[in-house]
This record gives sequence, structure tokens and C-alpha cells, in this order.
Amino acid sequence: MREYQPRTIQELAACTCDRCQRRLTPDGPGEWQERLSFNHVGGFDSVFGDGNTVSLDLCQHCVREVLGQWLRITPPADTDVFGLWRDRKIDSAWDAPP
Repeated sequence: MREYQPRTIQELAACTCDRCQRRLTPDGPGEWQERLSFNHVGGFDSVFGDGNTVSLDLCQHCVREVLGQWLRITPPADTDVFGLWRDRKIDSAWDAPP
């Protein structure tokens, strides 16, 4: 016999870019998957303060404008955008290259 209990969860419904204030939603025009959301808890002797949380949400345009000179952008070589091996039939995980 199974017993269930009610559970309340929160799901991210929108995100606003901290730089340009662009509002991003999951059903928007492709921007949602390209956003950069960052959360970090400062450790001992952090310049942000011990235990403080540092958060940032940027749209893809602001990521490119603000961080572009430091980003390493490498096109996929042996895989397509979904991580599948090109020109090779894979029937199971055992057939994939290591």
C-alpha cells in the first residue's frame, strides 16, 4: 500500500536580466535556454563576505557584451548540439565511444 502526502514546490517562471532588465520566460523566443544564472556562496575570506550569497542573472546578449572577451567559445567537433555522435548509429549506451 502506498501513502502520499501533499507537497508544494516552486518552479522558476520568469527571470529578469540584472543588467538590461529584459524579462525571460520559458515560453519566450528562445532566450530562456541561453540565459546565465549564477549563485555562489562565499567561502572563508571571500571578497564577498564569508557565507554571503552572490547571485546574477544575465540574458545571452549581456553575457556576450560583458563577459565576451573572456569567454572561450568552441564549436562541437564530434557531437551535434544534442550530444549525439555524428554519422554513427548508437543502439545503446554501450555502443557509444568512451
